[in-house]
Amino acid sequence: MSKLLSILKEGSEDLKKLGGESRLEKQLTSHRQWLFVTFLVLFAVLILLIVMGAFGIWPLSMDCNPTKTNAIGLIGGSGGLVGVLCWVWKQWSRTSLVIVLLADAQVSLQAEILRELIKKLD
Repeated sequence: MSKLLSILKEGSEDLKKLGGESRLEKQLTSHRQWLFVTFLVLFAVLILLIVMGAFGIWPLSMDCNPTKTNAIGLIGGSGGLVGVLCWVWKQWSRTSLVIVLLADAQVSLQAEILRELIKKLD
């Protein structure tokens, strides 16, 4: 279960009990900031791997041509990191959309939005 889904489920319960929209908004904003920082760190690591692979700066081993081998390994192996970056970006976008949807909605409409989002994400 994703963190966004668990935040939405908690927020739905809080909204039913005491209209706790401010707590939900704080949790969503905090989650969005965490995802953005995670994206920036992973993007910096990806750029570092590509640069290191392109220039062959990776520590040399005793193979006959370690620079090419390491460069190919670094650049080729960064594909998984790109997939993780796509997932983080998607979660960040979803969280931003939920924040925008809930910002100006009435409490009854917020409950309906949360119910539909939980159904879609579950």
